[in-house]
Amino acid sequence: MSSLLQTLPGRDARAPEQAVRPASLEFGLVLVTCAMLAMAVSYAMGRDLNWDFFNYHGYDAFDPFGARLGQDFFPAGYQAYLYRLAFLPFSLMDAAGWHSLAIGSVLAALHSLNVAFLYLVVREFVRDVPRPRFVAAAVTALGAAALPFIGQIGSTFIDPLATPLVMAALWVLLRAGRSRGNSAPAVAGVLGGLAVALKLTNVPFAIGLVAAAAVLPGWTLAWRRAAVAALATGLGFALLYLPWGWKLWSLHGSPVFPLFNNVFGSPDFPAYPIELHRFVPQTLEQLLTLPVAMLQHSSYVYVEQVAPDLRPAVLLVLASAAVVLHAVRRTRGVPLALATRQPAPTAPLVAFVVVSTAVWVLTSTNGRYAVPLLLLLAPLIYVAGAAIFGERRAAMLCLVLWVLQMVQIVDTGNPRWSPRDWAPRWLSAQVPERLQREPHLFVSISSSSESYVAAHVHPDSVFVNPIGLLSIPNDGPGWSRYTALRDRFAARTTIIFPVPADIPEEKTRLRLARLQGAVDRLGLTFEPSRCEALRFGQADGAISYLWRGPTGQPGVSLDRQVFACDATRLATPSAEQAAAREQASRIMDALERKCPAVFSPNGVQVEGSGDIWTRLYGKYDLFVNVNFARGDIVYVQERQSTDVPIGRVETWQQDIERFRCRLPHDGARDISTLDGDR
Repeated sequence: MSSLLQTLPGRDARAPEQAVRPASLEFGLVLVTCAMLAMAVSYAMGRDLNWDFFNYHGYDAFDPFGARLGQDFFPAGYQAYLYRLAFLPFSLMDAAGWHSLAIGSVLAALHSLNVAFLYLVVREFVRDVPRPRFVAAAVTALGAAALPFIGQIGSTFIDPLATPLVMAALWVLLRAGRSRGNSAPAVAGVLGGLAVALKLTNVPFAIGLVAAAAVLPGWTLAWRRAAVAALATGLGFALLYLPWGWKLWSLHGSPVFPLFNNVFGSPDFPAYPIELHRFVPQTLEQLLTLPVAMLQHSSYVYVEQVAPDLRPAVLLVLASAAVVLHAVRRTRGVPLALATRQPAPTAPLVAFVVVSTAVWVLTSTNGRYAVPLLLLLAPLIYVAGAAIFGERRAAMLCLVLWVLQMVQIVDTGNPRWSPRDWAPRWLSAQVPERLQREPHLFVSISSSSESYVAAHVHPDSVFVNPIGLLSIPNDGPGWSRYTALRDRFAARTTIIFPVPADIPEEKTRLRLARLQGAVDRLGLTFEPSRCEALRFGQADGAISYLWRGPTGQPGVSLDRQVFACDATRLATPSAEQAAAREQASRIMDALERKCPAVFSPNGVQVEGSGDIWTRLYGKYDLFVNVNFARGDIVYVQERQSTDVPIGRVETWQQDIERFRCRLPHDGARDISTLDGDR
């Protein structure tokens, strides 16, 4: 197997002295070309005002250095405490008042560095073939044809801002596979550590880089190279992350607060780890069929939106065929390559992809976090194809696959989460003058924190999100911090929550009534008559984006509407509400005891009011609902069409005893979930 990884059979080989190494001018042209293409694609897709922007991107970009860490408390869920330095480019441009198209174009150019470094990686495999630049361009184009990556170009997602460091680190290691430079593992490790500091979801790639360093061809003492790379990774991470980690330690007693709080035990957060397994395969069958599942035009396969990708399945077939062919050739004594062929540094690439993929699958399986893996599918397809067909045909195969992949991309439609026209500002705002004149306590009570509002109100205002994706539990960790803020702003507390601008007035009134009951546990109340709408979104003078829907019409582009309601202290919370919440908690606690792995994390706060009570289990985006009016207990995951019954309120103990520990609809989130009995 090692000989297969180190050589590529084919008739297109050149002598080593004829190999062409990419020059500075060539790489400069590649940089410019990638940047221009990325900017054009970003312009065509439009400005992305995605859910994450309203939940935490806008807030983190408003305060990239964490000056408000001690001022606000869980203003945007746990994401408010993730390192924000990667938001700095957007923050500087937005603060300077740049046009949104200019901001998106600069971000797109920065994101294009991923593709430029992919080109350098590919060049390490095509140095000895005829027309290496053409072949490298074809393979690079196939690598960039990944919808989760394309959709993030020119947006506020920071994944493609951090991953160029990973791609550069891998390139350094591949070059070392030829030159055997002793500093390569250290350099690659530092770059990987910096990428992890910028976003913790890059941990799989840092581990993959250590594995790649350990298998550099022609070197001895693999464990030493791996140790050097691992130590350098830790050094790179510490150099960049230390100031942020120290702030979190000083304020909350944990350098990665609130992550891994089962280890660090901060008093401001429950003692459980934050795990997001919405895409992680739950069975061996789901794991083995994932490459095939990625062919489907379905959402929630490996990323939230529809993002079909034929390349993983093709790679699986080619890699399997290459292994079989290698075994047959060895049995028959057929030489694997020409004697003059300089071995390609395949082993580090394979080690990186295999190890990184394994860790990625175990931790998230989220395509948005997998930019390097998606890009590197192309060189692996080329390597496997060259081992079977020869290098010339492998290059043609990459071109054909690129055409097929682009057909799928165009057929799927605009990959933006929420495309909008390019406005003079990234987010225009209409906020009452009184909220800008004096500081308020803003209490957000929705899963989307709306914390971006902080950039448009008085700078001394304080934000807290006690009812959201991670609610602050009554009398639990963090509760005293919340109540201290509530008491300090007793006369200036404002409750905020989003309300779609296009829903009927009657539904708005019903929603306000339910939210009145929901804030009861916070010791607050409000009058709907004292609510006013804040609007964020489009502005005059917008430049239309080009990539419209299948009918040529834009998608929904209504303004973001947020209600701001003056709140007062509730002298005596409702005893009836407390009793209903307690009964719902008993039912949900029993479910957790029966199936702790499914209903995870355990013991989260129950939210609701009146007859309807809900607990959100964030590991699987799973909601358990107890409806006392209907007398039923149901559960459902986000983006599933129908609830699945668990039992009845009057017989809940017996029903839970009979309950089978599995996800609703077995975790599916497609059209099959229209069947409500599964």
